[in-house]
Amino acid sequence: MKPVYLSVLLFLLVQLGSAAGDERLIKGRVTDGISALAGAEVQVENSEVLAVTDEKGYYQIKAEVGDILNFSYTGFESRRVFVEDVTRIVNVTLLVEYKELGEVTITGSNRKKSQNTKEDYYYDKEMLWTAFGYKDQRAFSGNVRFLYDDQMTSAALCVLDILRNQFPGVSIRGNCSSGGSVQIRGGSSISNDTPAIFDVDGQVFTDTPVWINPNNIKRIAVLNNLNMTIPYGAAGNGGVIVINTNVSGVTPGMLKRPDPMRFNPRRYDGDVLDEEAMLRNAPEYLKALHRSNSFTEAEATLESFREVYRQYPYFYLDAMDYFMTKWNKTDFASGLILENAHLFSENPVLLKAVAYLYEKHGLEDDARELYKKIYSLRTSYPQSYLDLAHSYQNTGEAGKAAALLFRLGTLFEEGMIKTDTLEFGPYYERELLSFEGINDKVSLGAELRKKLREENASYLGGKRIVLEWNDSEAEFIVQFVNPNKQVYDWIHSTAADRDLILNEQVYGWSSKDFFLDDTLGGAWMINVKYLGNRASTQSYLKATFYDNYGLPTQSEKKYVLTLRVKGAGQQLAQFGN
Repeated sequence: MKPVYLSVLLFLLVQLGSAAGDERLIKGRVTDGISALAGAEVQVENSEVLAVTDEKGYYQIKAEVGDILNFSYTGFESRRVFVEDVTRIVNVTLLVEYKELGEVTITGSNRKKSQNTKEDYYYDKEMLWTAFGYKDQRAFSGNVRFLYDDQMTSAALCVLDILRNQFPGVSIRGNCSSGGSVQIRGGSSISNDTPAIFDVDGQVFTDTPVWINPNNIKRIAVLNNLNMTIPYGAAGNGGVIVINTNVSGVTPGMLKRPDPMRFNPRRYDGDVLDEEAMLRNAPEYLKALHRSNSFTEAEATLESFREVYRQYPYFYLDAMDYFMTKWNKTDFASGLILENAHLFSENPVLLKAVAYLYEKHGLEDDARELYKKIYSLRTSYPQSYLDLAHSYQNTGEAGKAAALLFRLGTLFEEGMIKTDTLEFGPYYERELLSFEGINDKVSLGAELRKKLREENASYLGGKRIVLEWNDSEAEFIVQFVNPNKQVYDWIHSTAADRDLILNEQVYGWSSKDFFLDDTLGGAWMINVKYLGNRASTQSYLKATFYDNYGLPTQSEKKYVLTLRVKGAGQQLAQFGN
Protein backbone atom coordinates (compact mmCIF):
# COMPACT_ATOMS: atom_id res chain seq x y z
CA MET A 1 0.00 0.00 0.00
CA LYS A 2 1.39 3.41 -0.97
CA PRO A 3 2.13 5.55 2.14
CA VAL A 4 -0.15 8.55 2.66
CA TYR A 5 2.75 10.98 2.85
CA LEU A 6 4.00 9.87 -0.57
CA SER A 7 0.58 10.23 -2.19
CA VAL A 8 0.23 13.77 -0.90
CA LEU A 9 3.78 14.64 -1.93
CA LEU A 10 3.07 13.48 -5.48
CA PHE A 11 -0.11 15.53 -5.48
CA LEU A 12 1.92 18.61 -4.57
CA LEU A 13 4.47 17.82 -7.29
CA VAL A 14 1.98 17.21 -10.08
CA GLN A 15 1.81 20.85 -11.10
CA LEU A 16 5.55 21.05 -11.53
CA GLY A 17 6.76 22.00 -15.01
CA SER A 18 10.17 22.29 -16.56
CA ALA A 19 11.98 25.57 -16.10
CA ALA A 20 13.99 25.12 -19.28
CA GLY A 21 14.33 28.32 -21.21
CA ASP A 22 13.06 30.50 -18.36
CA GLU A 23 15.05 33.62 -17.62
CA ARG A 24 16.25 33.90 -14.06
CA LEU A 25 18.34 36.24 -11.92
CA ILE A 26 21.63 34.64 -10.91
CA LYS A 27 23.64 36.03 -8.05
CA GLY A 28 26.99 35.24 -6.52
CA ARG A 29 30.48 36.33 -5.59
CA VAL A 30 33.82 36.15 -7.40
CA THR A 31 37.02 35.76 -5.38
CA ASP A 32 40.58 34.50 -5.73
CA GLY A 33 39.96 32.05 -2.92
CA ILE A 34 40.80 34.62 -0.26
CA SER A 35 39.87 38.13 -1.37
CA ALA A 36 37.05 39.58 -3.46
CA LEU A 37 37.76 40.40 -7.10
CA ALA A 38 36.20 43.79 -7.75
CA GLY A 39 35.64 44.59 -11.42
CA ALA A 40 35.53 40.97 -12.59
CA GLU A 41 33.32 40.48 -15.63
CA VAL A 42 30.45 38.00 -15.85
CA GLN A 43 29.07 37.59 -19.35
CA VAL A 44 26.48 35.36 -20.98
CA GLU A 45 28.40 33.73 -23.83
CA ASN A 46 27.38 34.72 -27.36
CA SER A 47 25.42 37.70 -26.09
CA GLU A 48 25.94 41.26 -24.93
CA VAL A 49 24.58 40.56 -21.45
CA LEU A 50 27.34 41.57 -19.06
CA ALA A 51 27.70 42.23 -15.34
CA VAL A 52 30.66 43.56 -13.35
CA THR A 53 31.36 42.64 -9.73
CA ASP A 54 31.21 45.36 -7.07
CA GLU A 55 33.93 46.22 -4.54
CA LYS A 56 33.01 43.14 -2.48
CA GLY A 57 33.02 40.81 -5.49
CA TYR A 58 29.24 40.44 -5.72
CA TYR A 59 27.30 40.41 -8.98
CA GLN A 60 23.90 39.60 -10.41
CA ILE A 61 22.98 38.78 -13.99
CA LYS A 62 19.98 37.52 -15.95
CA ALA A 63 20.40 34.31 -17.95
CA GLU A 64 18.39 31.39 -19.29
CA VAL A 65 18.69 27.65 -18.76
CA GLY A 66 21.29 26.37 -21.23
CA ASP A 67 23.31 29.59 -21.24
CA ILE A 68 26.98 29.56 -20.29
CA LEU A 69 28.34 32.25 -18.00
CA ASN A 70 31.94 33.30 -18.55
CA PHE A 71 33.82 34.73 -15.53
CA SER A 72 36.98 36.68 -16.31
CA TYR A 73 39.46 38.97 -14.60
CA THR A 74 42.79 40.27 -15.86
CA GLY A 75 45.64 38.00 -14.82
CA PHE A 76 43.36 35.11 -13.89
CA GLU A 77 42.15 32.05 -15.75
CA SER A 78 38.57 32.45 -16.98
CA ARG A 79 35.84 30.09 -15.82
CA ARG A 80 32.73 28.91 -17.68
CA VAL A 81 29.59 27.85 -15.83
CA PHE A 82 26.56 26.14 -17.36
CA VAL A 83 23.15 27.46 -16.30
CA GLU A 84 20.90 24.60 -15.20
CA ASP A 85 17.27 24.58 -14.15
CA VAL A 86 18.36 24.87 -10.50
CA THR A 87 21.01 27.57 -10.96
CA ARG A 88 20.36 30.55 -8.72
CA ILE A 89 23.57 31.20 -6.78
CA VAL A 90 26.99 30.82 -8.41
CA ASN A 91 30.07 31.60 -6.32
CA VAL A 92 33.27 31.33 -8.35
CA THR A 93 36.94 31.20 -7.42
CA LEU A 94 39.31 32.30 -10.18
CA LEU A 95 42.88 31.00 -10.30
CA VAL A 96 45.94 33.05 -11.19
CA GLU A 97 47.03 32.49 -14.80
CA TYR A 98 50.69 31.53 -15.00
CA LYS A 99 52.75 32.02 -18.16
CA GLU A 100 56.26 30.83 -18.81
CA LEU A 101 58.90 33.54 -19.29
CA GLY A 102 59.94 33.98 -22.89
CA GLU A 103 56.65 32.76 -24.25
CA VAL A 104 55.32 34.64 -27.26
CA THR A 105 51.54 34.60 -27.53
CA ILE A 106 49.99 34.83 -30.99
CA THR A 107 46.89 37.02 -30.97
CA GLY A 108 43.72 35.06 -31.61
CA SER A 109 45.37 31.68 -31.09
CA ASN A 110 46.28 29.35 -28.26
CA ARG A 111 49.57 28.46 -29.93
CA LYS A 112 52.87 29.58 -28.49
CA LYS A 113 56.18 30.10 -30.25
CA SER A 114 59.39 28.73 -28.84
CA GLN A 115 62.73 27.92 -30.38
CA ASN A 116 63.40 25.39 -27.64
CA THR A 117 60.38 23.11 -27.92
CA LYS A 118 62.42 20.06 -26.88
CA GLU A 119 63.48 21.86 -23.73
CA ASP A 120 59.89 23.01 -23.17
CA TYR A 121 58.76 19.38 -23.26
CA TYR A 122 60.58 18.55 -20.04
CA TYR A 123 58.84 21.17 -17.89
CA ASP A 124 55.58 21.84 -19.74
CA LYS A 125 53.03 19.10 -19.04
CA GLU A 126 50.97 20.12 -22.07
CA MET A 127 53.75 19.36 -24.54
CA LEU A 128 53.86 16.03 -26.40
CA TRP A 129 56.70 14.18 -28.09
CA THR A 130 55.22 12.73 -31.30
CA ALA A 131 56.38 11.20 -34.55
CA PHE A 132 56.01 14.69 -36.05
CA GLY A 133 58.07 16.50 -33.46
CA TYR A 134 57.36 18.18 -30.16
CA LYS A 135 53.79 19.47 -30.12
CA ASP A 136 51.98 21.86 -27.82
CA GLN A 137 48.51 20.38 -27.21
CA ARG A 138 47.12 23.93 -27.00
CA ALA A 139 47.80 24.17 -30.74
CA PHE A 140 45.36 21.34 -31.49
CA SER A 141 41.80 22.06 -32.54
CA GLY A 142 39.92 19.90 -30.06
CA ASN A 143 40.16 18.55 -26.54
CA VAL A 144 43.27 16.51 -25.77
CA ARG A 145 42.85 14.24 -22.75
CA PHE A 146 45.95 13.70 -20.63
CA LEU A 147 46.92 11.23 -17.96
CA TYR A 148 50.10 11.95 -15.99
CA ASP A 149 52.42 9.62 -14.10
CA ASP A 150 51.24 10.84 -10.68
CA GLN A 151 47.65 9.93 -11.65
CA MET A 152 48.43 6.36 -12.67
CA THR A 153 48.14 3.33 -10.46
CA SER A 154 51.31 1.25 -10.42
CA ALA A 155 49.15 -1.85 -10.05
CA ALA A 156 48.88 -1.81 -13.84
CA LEU A 157 50.80 -4.55 -15.64
CA CYS A 158 50.82 -2.70 -18.94
CA VAL A 159 49.32 0.25 -20.78
CA LEU A 160 46.10 -1.72 -21.37
CA ASP A 161 45.48 -1.76 -17.62
CA ILE A 162 46.13 1.97 -17.36
CA LEU A 163 43.73 2.83 -20.15
CA ARG A 164 41.14 0.33 -18.93
CA ASN A 165 41.04 1.46 -15.35
CA GLN A 166 41.84 5.14 -15.37
CA PHE A 167 41.30 6.66 -18.81
CA PRO A 168 37.73 7.50 -19.82
CA GLY A 169 36.36 6.82 -23.25
CA VAL A 170 38.35 3.80 -24.33
CA SER A 171 37.30 0.19 -24.79
CA ILE A 172 39.87 -2.53 -24.20
CA ARG A 173 40.14 -5.94 -25.82
CA GLY A 174 42.61 -8.54 -24.62
CA ASN A 175 45.06 -8.40 -21.74
CA CYS A 176 48.68 -7.79 -20.85
CA SER A 177 49.70 -11.42 -21.29
CA SER A 178 48.38 -12.11 -24.78
CA GLY A 179 48.12 -8.56 -26.08
CA GLY A 180 45.08 -6.60 -27.12
CA SER A 181 43.70 -3.54 -28.86
CA VAL A 182 42.10 -0.23 -27.94
CA GLN A 183 39.06 1.50 -29.42
CA ILE A 184 38.68 5.20 -28.78
CA ARG A 185 35.12 6.45 -28.46
CA GLY A 186 34.96 9.16 -31.08
CA GLY A 187 31.51 8.90 -32.64
CA SER A 188 27.98 8.30 -31.47
CA SER A 189 27.81 4.65 -32.54
CA ILE A 190 28.84 1.75 -30.35
CA SER A 191 29.75 -0.25 -33.45
CA ASN A 192 33.05 1.46 -34.29
CA ASP A 193 35.73 -1.28 -34.29
CA THR A 194 38.71 0.59 -35.75
CA PRO A 195 41.60 0.19 -33.30
CA ALA A 196 43.78 3.06 -32.17
CA ILE A 197 47.46 3.24 -33.04
CA PHE A 198 50.23 4.22 -30.62
CA ASP A 199 52.83 6.96 -30.89
CA VAL A 200 55.54 6.10 -28.34
CA ASP A 201 58.24 8.74 -27.98
CA GLY A 202 57.98 9.50 -31.70
CA GLN A 203 57.73 5.89 -32.91
CA VAL A 204 54.40 4.70 -34.32
CA PHE A 205 53.11 1.21 -33.53
CA THR A 206 49.97 -0.41 -34.87
CA ASP A 207 50.14 -3.12 -32.19
CA THR A 208 49.56 -2.24 -28.57
CA PRO A 209 52.97 -1.76 -26.84
CA VAL A 210 52.24 -3.99 -23.85
CA TRP A 211 56.00 -4.31 -23.29
CA ILE A 212 56.34 -0.76 -21.95
CA ASN A 213 56.90 -0.64 -18.20
CA PRO A 214 54.04 1.48 -16.77
CA ASN A 215 56.46 2.89 -14.19
CA ASN A 216 58.36 4.55 -17.04
CA ILE A 217 55.35 6.29 -18.55
CA LYS A 218 55.49 10.04 -18.08
CA ARG A 219 52.24 11.04 -19.76
CA ILE A 220 49.53 9.64 -22.02
CA ALA A 221 47.34 11.64 -24.38
CA VAL A 222 44.34 10.51 -26.41
CA LEU A 223 43.88 12.09 -29.84
CA ASN A 224 40.58 11.36 -31.53
CA ASN A 225 39.81 14.58 -33.38
CA LEU A 226 40.28 14.46 -37.16
CA ASN A 227 42.50 17.56 -37.12
CA MET A 228 44.79 15.86 -34.61
CA THR A 229 45.11 12.54 -36.42
CA ILE A 230 45.40 13.70 -40.08
CA PRO A 231 49.24 13.53 -40.02
CA TYR A 232 49.03 9.79 -39.27
CA GLY A 233 47.04 9.10 -42.44
CA ALA A 234 44.53 6.26 -42.72
CA ALA A 235 46.27 4.39 -39.88
CA GLY A 236 45.05 7.06 -37.48
CA ASN A 237 41.36 6.75 -38.37
CA GLY A 238 40.71 4.93 -35.10
CA GLY A 239 42.51 7.59 -33.09
CA VAL A 240 46.02 7.88 -31.70
CA ILE A 241 47.30 7.24 -28.20
CA VAL A 242 50.48 9.19 -27.54
CA ILE A 243 52.73 7.72 -24.85
CA ASN A 244 55.73 9.64 -23.57
CA THR A 245 58.17 7.85 -21.30
CA ASN A 246 61.00 8.79 -18.99
CA VAL A 247 63.45 6.80 -21.13
CA SER A 248 64.44 6.98 -24.77
CA GLY A 249 64.81 4.25 -27.34
CA VAL A 250 62.18 2.01 -25.78
CA THR A 251 62.04 -1.34 -27.54
CA PRO A 252 60.08 -4.56 -26.94
CA GLY A 253 61.62 -6.81 -24.25
CA MET A 254 63.90 -4.06 -22.98
CA LEU A 255 61.98 -3.42 -19.79
CA LYS A 256 60.68 -5.77 -17.12
CA ARG A 257 57.08 -5.79 -16.01
CA PRO A 258 56.34 -4.12 -12.68
CA ASP A 259 55.19 -5.77 -9.51
CA PRO A 260 51.36 -5.83 -9.91
CA MET A 261 50.85 -5.20 -6.17
CA ARG A 262 52.70 -1.90 -6.19
CA PHE A 263 50.74 1.35 -6.15
CA ASN A 264 51.90 4.96 -6.00
CA PRO A 265 54.30 5.28 -3.05
CA ARG A 266 51.94 7.40 -0.92
CA ARG A 267 50.28 5.33 1.80
CA TYR A 268 47.07 5.84 3.72
CA ASP A 269 47.58 8.15 6.71
CA GLY A 270 44.20 7.67 8.38
CA ASP A 271 43.26 11.30 7.82
CA VAL A 272 39.48 10.95 7.98
CA LEU A 273 36.98 12.14 10.54
CA ASP A 274 34.89 9.62 12.46
CA GLU A 275 31.16 10.14 13.11
CA GLU A 276 31.79 11.95 16.38
CA ALA A 277 34.22 14.40 14.75
CA MET A 278 31.83 14.96 11.84
CA LEU A 279 29.04 15.76 14.29
CA ARG A 280 31.22 18.37 16.00
CA ASN A 281 31.35 20.19 12.65
CA ALA A 282 27.61 19.81 11.96
CA PRO A 283 25.01 22.61 12.22
CA GLU A 284 23.81 23.42 15.73
CA TYR A 285 20.35 21.97 15.10
CA LEU A 286 21.85 18.59 14.21
CA LYS A 287 24.10 18.60 17.28
CA ALA A 288 21.09 19.34 19.45
CA LEU A 289 19.04 16.57 17.86
CA HIS A 290 21.78 14.05 18.56
CA ARG A 291 21.82 15.08 22.22
CA SER A 292 18.15 14.13 22.56
CA ASN A 293 17.46 11.08 24.73
CA SER A 294 14.02 10.26 23.37
CA PHE A 295 11.89 10.74 20.29
CA THR A 296 9.69 13.20 22.19
CA GLU A 297 12.70 15.25 23.22
CA ALA A 298 14.06 15.19 19.66
CA GLU A 299 10.70 16.34 18.31
CA ALA A 300 10.69 19.26 20.74
CA THR A 301 14.27 20.11 19.78
CA LEU A 302 13.31 20.17 16.11
CA GLU A 303 10.46 22.58 16.82
CA SER A 304 12.80 24.90 18.72
CA PHE A 305 14.91 25.38 15.58
CA ARG A 306 12.12 25.33 13.02
CA GLU A 307 11.39 29.06 12.96
CA VAL A 308 15.03 29.95 12.23
CA TYR A 309 15.50 27.27 9.55
CA ARG A 310 11.99 27.00 8.13
CA GLN A 311 13.10 28.09 4.62
CA TYR A 312 16.29 26.02 4.61
CA PRO A 313 15.66 22.70 2.77
CA TYR A 314 18.77 21.04 4.17
CA PHE A 315 17.36 21.46 7.67
CA TYR A 316 14.52 19.12 6.71
CA LEU A 317 16.80 16.73 4.83
CA ASP A 318 19.07 16.41 7.87
CA ALA A 319 16.08 16.02 10.18
CA MET A 320 14.50 13.37 7.97
CA ASP A 321 17.71 11.34 7.88
CA TYR A 322 18.15 11.71 11.65
CA PHE A 323 14.64 10.59 12.61
CA MET A 324 14.78 7.61 10.25
CA THR A 325 18.24 6.55 11.44
CA LYS A 326 17.96 7.24 15.16
CA TRP A 327 14.29 6.57 15.92
CA ASN A 328 13.03 4.62 12.90
CA LYS A 329 10.19 7.11 12.53
CA THR A 330 9.65 6.81 8.78
CA ASP A 331 6.22 8.43 8.59
CA PHE A 332 7.20 11.33 10.81
CA ALA A 333 10.50 11.90 8.98
CA SER A 334 8.96 11.80 5.49
CA GLY A 335 6.20 14.06 6.70
CA LEU A 336 8.79 16.79 7.21
CA ILE A 337 9.42 16.80 3.46
CA LEU A 338 5.70 16.67 2.72
CA GLU A 339 4.94 19.67 4.93
CA ASN A 340 7.61 21.69 3.15
CA ALA A 341 7.14 20.39 -0.39
CA HIS A 342 7.29 23.95 -1.75
CA LEU A 343 11.02 23.98 -0.93
CA PHE A 344 11.69 20.83 -2.96
CA SER A 345 9.11 20.55 -5.71
CA GLU A 346 10.83 22.84 -8.21
CA ASN A 347 14.36 21.64 -7.59
CA PRO A 348 15.59 18.35 -9.16
CA VAL A 349 18.81 18.51 -7.12
CA LEU A 350 16.88 18.53 -3.84
CA LEU A 351 14.41 15.92 -5.09
CA LYS A 352 17.33 13.64 -5.88
CA ALA A 353 18.73 14.20 -2.39
CA VAL A 354 15.41 13.03 -0.95
CA ALA A 355 15.43 10.02 -3.30
CA TYR A 356 18.95 9.09 -2.18
CA LEU A 357 17.86 9.19 1.47
CA TYR A 358 14.77 7.12 0.70
CA GLU A 359 17.05 4.52 -0.89
CA LYS A 360 19.39 4.67 2.08
CA HIS A 361 16.51 3.69 4.34
CA GLY A 362 15.05 1.04 2.05
CA LEU A 363 12.07 3.08 0.74
CA GLU A 364 12.55 2.04 -2.88
CA ASP A 365 8.94 2.66 -3.98
CA ASP A 366 9.07 6.20 -2.69
CA ALA A 367 12.44 6.84 -4.32
CA ARG A 368 11.06 5.57 -7.65
CA GLU A 369 8.24 8.14 -7.61
CA LEU A 370 10.74 10.94 -7.14
CA TYR A 371 13.00 9.60 -9.90
CA LYS A 372 9.96 9.58 -12.19
CA LYS A 373 9.37 13.24 -11.39
CA ILE A 374 13.02 14.12 -11.95
CA TYR A 375 12.91 12.26 -15.27
CA SER A 376 9.90 14.34 -16.36
CA LEU A 377 11.84 17.50 -15.51
CA ARG A 378 15.10 16.49 -17.15
CA THR A 379 14.25 14.34 -20.15
CA SER A 380 17.38 15.53 -21.95
CA TYR A 381 19.65 14.23 -19.16
CA PRO A 382 21.00 10.69 -19.71
CA GLN A 383 21.39 10.50 -15.94
CA SER A 384 17.61 10.75 -15.52
CA TYR A 385 17.13 7.64 -17.66
CA LEU A 386 19.76 5.68 -15.76
CA ASP A 387 18.43 6.75 -12.35
CA LEU A 388 14.87 5.74 -13.17
CA ALA A 389 15.95 2.48 -14.84
CA HIS A 390 17.86 1.48 -11.70
CA SER A 391 14.89 2.46 -9.56
CA TYR A 392 12.55 0.32 -11.67
CA GLN A 393 14.99 -2.55 -11.30
CA ASN A 394 15.03 -2.09 -7.51
CA THR A 395 11.22 -2.19 -7.34
CA GLY A 396 10.93 -5.33 -9.43
CA GLU A 397 9.77 -3.63 -12.64
CA ALA A 398 12.46 -5.09 -14.87
CA GLY A 399 10.49 -4.63 -18.08
CA LYS A 400 10.19 -0.90 -17.53
CA ALA A 401 13.87 -0.70 -16.67
CA ALA A 402 14.83 -2.45 -19.90
CA ALA A 403 12.53 -0.29 -22.03
CA LEU A 404 14.03 2.88 -20.55
CA LEU A 405 17.59 1.70 -21.09
CA PHE A 406 16.97 0.83 -24.72
CA ARG A 407 15.13 4.10 -25.31
CA LEU A 408 18.16 5.96 -24.02
CA GLY A 409 20.40 3.97 -26.37
CA THR A 410 18.16 4.76 -29.33
CA LEU A 411 18.10 8.48 -28.53
CA PHE A 412 21.86 8.39 -28.11
CA GLU A 413 22.44 6.64 -31.44
CA GLU A 414 20.09 8.98 -33.31
CA GLY A 415 21.70 12.08 -31.83
CA MET A 416 18.51 13.18 -30.08
CA ILE A 417 20.38 13.19 -26.79
CA LYS A 418 23.80 14.75 -27.04
CA THR A 419 26.38 13.51 -24.60
CA ASP A 420 30.11 13.08 -24.15
CA THR A 421 30.81 9.98 -26.21
CA LEU A 422 34.27 9.57 -24.70
CA GLU A 423 32.78 9.18 -21.22
CA PHE A 424 29.18 8.16 -21.63
CA GLY A 425 29.37 5.57 -24.40
CA PRO A 426 31.54 3.02 -22.56
CA TYR A 427 29.69 3.72 -19.29
CA TYR A 428 26.34 3.05 -20.94
CA GLU A 429 27.66 -0.23 -22.35
CA ARG A 430 28.81 -1.32 -18.91
CA GLU A 431 25.36 -0.47 -17.57
CA LEU A 432 23.79 -2.69 -20.24
CA LEU A 433 26.01 -5.59 -19.18
CA SER A 434 25.14 -4.98 -15.56
CA PHE A 435 21.41 -5.12 -16.24
CA GLU A 436 21.59 -8.10 -18.59
CA GLY A 437 23.65 -10.14 -16.15
CA ILE A 438 20.79 -10.33 -13.63
CA ASN A 439 17.70 -9.56 -15.68
CA ASP A 440 16.13 -11.78 -18.33
CA LYS A 441 14.06 -8.79 -19.52
CA VAL A 442 17.22 -7.16 -20.90
CA SER A 443 18.36 -8.94 -24.07
CA LEU A 444 21.18 -7.35 -26.03
CA GLY A 445 21.13 -9.77 -28.93
CA ALA A 446 23.88 -12.25 -29.71
CA GLU A 447 26.12 -9.94 -31.76
CA LEU A 448 26.09 -6.95 -29.40
CA ARG A 449 26.35 -9.19 -26.34
CA LYS A 450 29.45 -10.89 -27.78
CA LYS A 451 31.05 -7.57 -28.66
CA LEU A 452 30.42 -5.98 -25.27
CA ARG A 453 31.52 -9.03 -23.35
CA GLU A 454 34.76 -9.21 -25.33
CA GLU A 455 35.48 -5.52 -24.76
CA ASN A 456 34.72 -5.80 -21.05
CA ALA A 457 36.03 -9.31 -20.44
CA SER A 458 38.45 -8.14 -17.75
CA TYR A 459 35.58 -6.54 -15.81
CA LEU A 460 33.13 -9.46 -15.77
CA GLY A 461 32.89 -11.11 -12.37
CA GLY A 462 34.83 -8.27 -10.78
CA LYS A 463 34.11 -5.61 -8.19
CA ARG A 464 32.53 -2.50 -9.63
CA ILE A 465 31.78 0.75 -7.83
CA VAL A 466 29.39 3.33 -9.28
CA LEU A 467 29.48 6.81 -7.76
CA GLU A 468 26.62 9.27 -8.31
CA TRP A 469 26.04 12.72 -6.88
CA ASN A 470 22.86 14.77 -6.63
CA ASP A 471 24.42 18.14 -7.46
CA SER A 472 26.38 18.46 -10.68
CA GLU A 473 28.42 21.26 -9.13
CA ALA A 474 29.63 19.17 -6.18
CA GLU A 475 33.42 18.99 -5.95
CA PHE A 476 35.15 16.25 -3.99
CA ILE A 477 38.06 13.82 -3.84
CA VAL A 478 37.45 10.08 -3.67
CA GLN A 479 40.30 8.14 -2.07
CA PHE A 480 40.64 4.41 -2.73
CA VAL A 481 42.74 2.55 -0.15
CA ASN A 482 43.70 -1.01 -1.09
CA PRO A 483 44.23 -3.84 1.41
CA ASN A 484 47.93 -2.92 1.56
CA LYS A 485 47.00 0.65 2.66
CA GLN A 486 48.16 2.13 -0.64
CA VAL A 487 46.04 4.90 -2.11
CA TYR A 488 44.70 6.34 -5.33
CA ASP A 489 42.78 9.63 -5.50
CA TRP A 490 40.13 10.54 -8.06
CA ILE A 491 39.51 14.29 -8.05
CA HIS A 492 36.21 15.74 -9.19
CA SER A 493 36.86 19.48 -9.32
CA THR A 494 37.32 22.36 -11.74
CA ALA A 495 40.78 23.00 -10.30
CA ALA A 496 41.90 19.53 -11.40
CA ASP A 497 40.03 19.64 -14.72
CA ARG A 498 38.75 23.04 -15.79
CA ASP A 499 35.99 21.74 -18.08
CA LEU A 500 35.02 18.57 -16.21
CA ILE A 501 31.95 19.89 -14.42
CA LEU A 502 30.92 22.09 -17.35
CA ASN A 503 30.91 19.07 -19.67
CA GLU A 504 28.93 16.99 -17.18
CA GLN A 505 26.30 19.71 -16.95
CA VAL A 506 26.10 20.26 -20.69
CA TYR A 507 25.75 16.53 -21.32
CA GLY A 508 23.48 15.85 -18.36
CA TRP A 509 25.09 13.14 -16.32
CA SER A 510 26.81 12.91 -12.95
CA SER A 511 28.24 9.46 -12.29
CA LYS A 512 31.49 7.54 -12.55
CA ASP A 513 32.40 3.88 -12.22
CA PHE A 514 35.55 2.12 -11.02
CA PHE A 515 36.75 -1.48 -10.88
CA LEU A 516 38.78 -2.74 -7.95
CA ASP A 517 41.60 -5.26 -8.11
CA ASP A 518 40.14 -8.26 -6.28
CA THR A 519 43.37 -10.27 -6.48
CA LEU A 520 44.88 -8.55 -3.46
CA GLY A 521 42.66 -10.17 -0.82
CA GLY A 522 41.23 -8.18 2.05
CA ALA A 523 39.05 -5.09 2.30
CA TRP A 524 39.23 -1.88 0.34
CA MET A 525 38.39 1.43 2.01
CA ILE A 526 36.76 4.31 0.17
CA ASN A 527 36.98 7.80 1.67
CA VAL A 528 35.61 11.12 0.42
CA LYS A 529 36.80 14.68 1.01
CA TYR A 530 34.27 17.39 0.22
CA LEU A 531 35.49 20.50 -1.60
CA GLY A 532 32.13 22.28 -1.72
CA ASN A 533 29.85 23.55 -4.50
CA ARG A 534 29.11 26.93 -6.04
CA ALA A 535 26.02 27.49 -3.88
CA SER A 536 28.00 26.77 -0.67
CA THR A 537 25.54 24.08 0.43
CA GLN A 538 25.90 20.40 1.26
CA SER A 539 25.73 17.65 -1.35
CA TYR A 540 24.90 13.95 -1.39
CA LEU A 541 26.97 11.10 -2.80
CA LYS A 542 25.57 7.64 -3.55
CA ALA A 543 27.82 4.64 -4.07
CA THR A 544 26.63 1.28 -5.41
CA PHE A 545 29.02 -1.63 -4.88
CA TYR A 546 28.68 -4.60 -7.24
CA ASP A 547 30.12 -8.04 -6.61
CA ASN A 548 30.43 -10.47 -9.55
CA TYR A 549 29.71 -7.66 -12.02
CA GLY A 550 27.86 -8.66 -15.19
CA LEU A 551 27.18 -12.24 -14.07
CA PRO A 552 23.89 -13.88 -12.99
CA THR A 553 25.34 -13.96 -9.45
CA GLN A 554 25.84 -10.17 -9.42
CA SER A 555 24.87 -8.54 -6.11
CA GLU A 556 24.86 -4.93 -5.01
CA LYS A 557 24.87 -2.77 -1.92
CA LYS A 558 24.19 0.96 -1.70
CA TYR A 559 25.66 3.65 0.55
CA VAL A 560 24.65 7.31 0.81
CA LEU A 561 26.93 9.95 2.28
CA THR A 562 26.09 13.53 3.20
CA LEU A 563 28.93 15.84 2.11
CA ARG A 564 28.76 18.76 4.50
CA VAL A 565 32.17 19.66 5.98
CA LYS A 566 34.50 21.23 3.42
CA GLY A 567 38.07 19.98 3.48
CA ALA A 568 37.31 17.05 5.79
CA GLY A 569 37.69 13.43 4.78
CA GLN A 570 35.12 10.87 5.86
CA GLN A 571 34.75 7.17 5.21
CA LEU A 572 32.17 6.16 2.65
CA ALA A 573 32.43 2.40 3.01
CA GLN A 574 34.62 -0.67 3.17
CA PHE A 575 34.28 -3.17 0.39
CA GLY A 576 35.65 -6.67 -0.07
CA ASN A 577 36.61 -9.60 2.09
